[in-house]
Amino acid sequence: KPSTMSLQNKIFFINTTFTKNIMRNCWQRRNCLIPESPILSSNNFRYYSISNSLMQSCLLTVINKADQISGLPRNFSSAAKTAEKQIKVCGQEYPVDAMTNVTPKILSYLERQLHRTPHHPLHHLKGRLVQFLYSRYTNARGNPLFSVVDDLSPVVTVAQNFDQLLVPKDHVCRRNQDNYFINSQHLLRAHTSAHQSELIQSGLDNFVVVGDVYRRDEINSTHYPVFHQMEGVKLYTAEQLLPKSSPSPAAVLSGEPSTGPTVACNNSPQAAHTAAAVTALTQELQSCLADMATHIFGKDIECRWVDAHFPFTQPSWELEVLWQGQWLEVLGCGIIQQRIIEQAGV
Repeated sequence: KPSTMSLQNKIFFINTTFTKNIMRNCWQRRNCLIPESPILSSNNFRYYSISNSLMQSCLLTVINKADQISGLPRNFSSAAKTAEKQIKVCGQEYPVDAMTNVTPKILSYLERQLHRTPHHPLHHLKGRLVQFLYSRYTNARGNPLFSVVDDLSPVVTVAQNFDQLLVPKDHVCRRNQDNYFINSQHLLRAHTSAHQSELIQSGLDNFVVVGDVYRRDEINSTHYPVFHQMEGVKLYTAEQLLPKSSPSPAAVLSGEPSTGPTVACNNSPQAAHTAAAVTALTQELQSCLADMATHIFGKDIECRWVDAHFPFTQPSWELEVLWQGQWLEVLGCGIIQQRIIEQAGV
């Protein structure tokens, strides 16, 4: 029972029937029963307590069999508790610690750069999205406003991936089970938003970030531990956002402090923004992204907006498209938290 488990016991996450059966066989060969409790069950996961005396031989069998069958990343890692003191990622050495859980299989994807490989579908899709933004947003001379950044390292700090985006310390997305940690201070980016603050700090106010991102997702038809994101950020001044206001541009900031994210159920505008600014931003944002969806999927695609919650934007939405009779999320978006912009020096 969980309440009586000693610190000597370890808990492993087993998420496939095959692996579970292998584990069961390991235990049965030792005349032991697998402790299985409803309290420790969640969705497709089962949690098993394995004493130190049996752990090594049982787990080794599971790992070897799982590797033989799939060769795909697992939800538990033989590399997680490596005896190595250093791990090399993207040419740089990092010390390992208790948080290290990135696997050799995942690391093998880092150099592929599919979004920068000519003729690859991801490279082609990136080009179509960039051309859409280039044609929609131009300066007075007709030159594109957006800068494209697609060569940033996937290794980021915990501060970049979470803290600078106002993700609460106790947020579930910070868990070791959901991310690939190099150590307690570095991980493989879980989203391209990890670069948002540093690019704003560099002076960019219209930019696109493209890159591979890494999450310990269960593999199915719409999820894989490695995937790609393309993220756009556009900052406005009052003159740019509300140019037709008279006798001078209306204020976009209310004078209220930027408090950061509110509760998840509240998708109301930020107190720091005026009603006029929120209305104009919402209209332009949703119009741009709905047109982008049409540009990619065709004029007959059916779309809808759904309220969402992200710590770094408020209000926030997701855009879903109707695909094979089901609504499929294709993007998340929102108005950037004013505190993030202020902390970036704007």
